[in-house]
Amino acid sequence: PLNVTMDNVKKLRSVQYNWNKLAIESGIVENKTVNEIGLLAQNVEEVYPELVNEMKILHNTMSIKTVDYARLNTILIAAFKDNHEYILSLQQRVYNLKKKYLRKLKQKLLRRKEPN
Repeated sequence: PLNVTMDNVKKLRSVQYNWNKLAIESGIVENKTVNEIGLLAQNVEEVYPELVNEMKILHNTMSIKTVDYARLNTILIAAFKDNHEYILSLQQRVYNLKKKYLRKLKQKLLRRKEPN
């Protein structure tokens, strides 16, 4: 089973970044867009190590870590479902509390209308 909790998902930090010169010159980056957005692989690795891949570059002298965003979607969908279930349970609790409050209010009003 996946270790999916909103607490774990909240640990993932979204960042804005620019590719460094090494990434561009080594050819691992085709899209040289300024102001990329994503997650830090080292941060993701702390929570979901199975989503991080390590690639050797520069004739195996260095490595770079990348996030498997396709697989991350599975985690996010599971977290979304769990969060939705939690919201539904809160809605049910609010409904039950309103029902209880209205029942008590109705009883009070009926007692006030009763002749002494």
